[in-house]
Amino acid sequence: MLGYLLLAFLQTAAAQSAPAGPPVWVFKEATDAATGKKSATAFIRAADGSGRLIVRCDTVAMPIVSVQFIPTPRLAAADPRQVTITFDEGKAEIAGWQFPGAGAYTGEAYDVFLLASQIAGAKTIRFNTTNDAGAPIQSSFQGPGNDTMFR
Repeated sequence: MLGYLLLAFLQTAAAQSAPAGPPVWVFKEATDAATGKKSATAFIRAADGSGRLIVRCDTVAMPIVSVQFIPTPRLAAADPRQVTITFDEGKAEIAGWQFPGAGAYTGEAYDVFLLASQIAGAKTIRFNTTNDAGAPIQSSFQGPGNDTMFR
């Protein structure tokens, strides 16, 4: 009996010390209890912990679809500024995004449609902008491999 307990302990310790795999895309749906309206979010964290990339469809307050970047550490609210997104180290997409506090986002329907399509087809996504002091911020993310989460 003691042998089984020791074996179980060793397996638990090995499982806890095993390195985590690469970040993966996560899909979550939620329903507002008061209104019954739904929202859906697909996101991934950067492997180095530098931020999260989010594609969100929200209908709780008002219908909006957005692509968001939340860096670590988070950003203070600021005027819109430029971001650069590179897909598979190809041509960079440059656009002005909103910085309402915590991170950055675009909710422009045309931009979101194109970005979601490019994110879905990319193997790597690199996001560049600047922090509150103007220093560069860069995060890299693994692409989801398909558009299943964005339909």
